[in-house]
Amino acid sequence: MTEEHKEGKLFNFMKRNAKRLIKAKFVLPKPICRFLFKERVFRQYAWTYIKSKLYYENIMRYRCKEIGENFLLFGEVPFMEGDGDIIIGNNVTMYGKVVMFTGGDIHKDSKIVIGDNTSIGFGVVFRTAREIIIGKNCMIGGGTRISDNDGHPIHAKRTEENTKVPLEDVKPVIIEDDVWIGEQSKILKGVTIGKGSIISTGSIVTKSIPPMKIAMGNPARAVMWVPGAEPEKEQN
Repeated sequence: MTEEHKEGKLFNFMKRNAKRLIKAKFVLPKPICRFLFKERVFRQYAWTYIKSKLYYENIMRYRCKEIGENFLLFGEVPFMEGDGDIIIGNNVTMYGKVVMFTGGDIHKDSKIVIGDNTSIGFGVVFRTAREIIIGKNCMIGGGTRISDNDGHPIHAKRTEENTKVPLEDVKPVIIEDDVWIGEQSKILKGVTIGKGSIISTGSIVTKSIPPMKIAMGNPARAVMWVPGAEPEKEQN
């Protein structure tokens, strides 16, 4: 028997058994599966917490003007550009891929303020040349963009000349307490979102929204009261 023939038999044997192995089911008892699942979740959260407290939070504290207690960052340190102030309150949770542009070269006192108990979703972008103020107990959905300026001059000639955004085109953004902003929304310059309002997913907010309203669309408009906030009808 030739060496080549022996190798062919061995290969066919391994191939047949590999197929059986792939189709085979290795079912572990449920208590073991439960333990493996909980151990994996615990390990993920424990490692995230350790990285946040020992590594990411210290980098953030160096860059930010102020960070309150119990700050928790899930994911990488935000990309931060510019020399404006960043102020973060107590019990703030921030997820990964957040971007913070603070253009202090346009306005000397540019800042981003995030209030207590607020959650900043994955991939949120802040662009400020003056100020963006977010109140307490807010939820900012992932992919949302908040900007107090257009990012560049609106006149083509000024853009070609690489002119900075004119100061008169910079208008602060204020998001009051208890606001919920849905994912992929855009909050543009000069907007104030009133206390307790909800911005529907994917909305583009170009004008201020009153308190306790649900707003949606492009451009976003207040379409109804937040449930339970409707004013009582006058009695005849």
